[in-house]
Amino acid sequence: MEGFWLPRPWTASDICPPANNAPAPAISTPPSAQTVGLAQIFGPGSSRTQRHAEHPYSVTRKLGPADTNMLNHSYYLILEGAITGYPDGQSLHCWSESPDHHPICIFAVTLDRVAFSDAMTGEILGTWSD
Repeated sequence: MEGFWLPRPWTASDICPPANNAPAPAISTPPSAQTVGLAQIFGPGSSRTQRHAEHPYSVTRKLGPADTNMLNHSYYLILEGAITGYPDGQSLHCWSESPDHHPICIFAVTLDRVAFSDAMTGEILGTWSD
């Protein structure tokens, strides 16, 4: 099984939310853990070429002297595929540590294409497909 965590699945935008000017609570709560993930399941006889645990997705981009503004540059991770199912037929499994914690949910998926792109130009920097 391999996959990706979605760091802020409740956001609908790439930009940061506006600053919160409310006073800090008397007792601060710790940030919540990851809550939504996508997992690709590989069966015992499936092809090993689609697995990336031993050769992770990576892109190397060499910058020139004129590219100093690239140090704080943004990139997109592009995932294309379909929601599939676990062996029990369900496409989503959720659990919670306790009633006071958000549930953690992981969708079973098939990833047909994974790519990195430049957020400003849309240029595809690296792509992997089955």
